[in-house]
Amino acid sequence: HRLADEWNLNNKVYAKKAGRIRHHIDFNKSNNNPDNIQRIQWGEHWKHHKEITSWKHENDPEYVKKLAEGRNRFWADPKKRQKASSRRTAINRKNWRETAYREKMREVIRQAWKKPEYRKRITEASRENLKNLWKKKEFQELLSELKSKELKKRWQDKKYRDFIARVTRNMSLRIWSNPRHREHISKLSKKQWENPEYRQRMIDQSKELWKDPKFRSKYPINHFRKMAWKLWENPKTRKLHREKAKKQW
Repeated sequence: HRLADEWNLNNKVYAKKAGRIRHHIDFNKSNNNPDNIQRIQWGEHWKHHKEITSWKHENDPEYVKKLAEGRNRFWADPKKRQKASSRRTAINRKNWRETAYREKMREVIRQAWKKPEYRKRITEASRENLKNLWKKKEFQELLSELKSKELKKRWQDKKYRDFIARVTRNMSLRIWSNPRHREHISKLSKKQWENPEYRQRMIDQSKELWKDPKFRSKYPINHFRKMAWKLWENPKTRKLHREKAKKQW
């Protein structure tokens, strides 16, 4: 079609300024006769093809079938998928660097989110995509690594540590202020301590901790004395040990 176009220009069939697109009048790319080639502007060329494509989609089942087959063959090739993905990514990055494009897309998205069916479709698609991602071990490892790095960075900030401590303390106080929760934890604890293996493990851990000077330094010298006095203030404790003493005698 380039040769046919050159012949038309040389014979003044049309001028070069008529347009930069070499268009096949009968839409047959194999028909490169000079009388089947014309120069038109890009907008007009796009309009012609849009109209003929729309008509074929509605009236030519064979065209739709071949189009689907070609599309499936293309996307079945990993190299072509990667190439198309890279090209689309490059275009998106270029577009989003432009202020006018960002403002336009921001408005488009804002209007779209006003439609319940759009919100539902996007939410469901995002949920499904996230489920599929979590099935991949490499995604789990990546997210775990990113979280670890982010947390390490945050914990270096004293304000963040104070904030978490405050939130944790308030949450703990709220939970433990519930009598049902305290009763539940008490039952669980008593059940655990009925297990000889658990008791021995706790005793061993406690002994190891008290061998550490740093651990001991956290408690005052009269720590155990205060604990004992607190226990003996409870009538039940005094009664329990009184009964034990009677049995020993």
